[in-house]
Amino acid sequence: MSMGKKVKGKSVDARLNIKSFAQLEKEVQASLDACLEDKDITEFVNDGQPFAGWSPAHTINGEDYDELMEKKKKAEDEDT
Repeated sequence: MSMGKKVKGKSVDARLNIKSFAQLEKEVQASLDACLEDKDITEFVNDGQPFAGWSPAHTINGEDYDELMEKKKKAEDEDT
């Protein structure tokens, strides 16, 4: 039974920047205490454009979702 080829490791220089909980709490509190003005976003939201830009039509198993729903409705109408 073979264990495979052993790979030698390389040492990597790394520098970790950490903050104490006290530093983090101070930064969080400063953000919470900041007086931020609410901005009116209605123009942004109601501009009539897709929110995230263009996106392809929704498909299920490669078929257009709207066409599948039409077929399903037609099949249900024929069954009744």
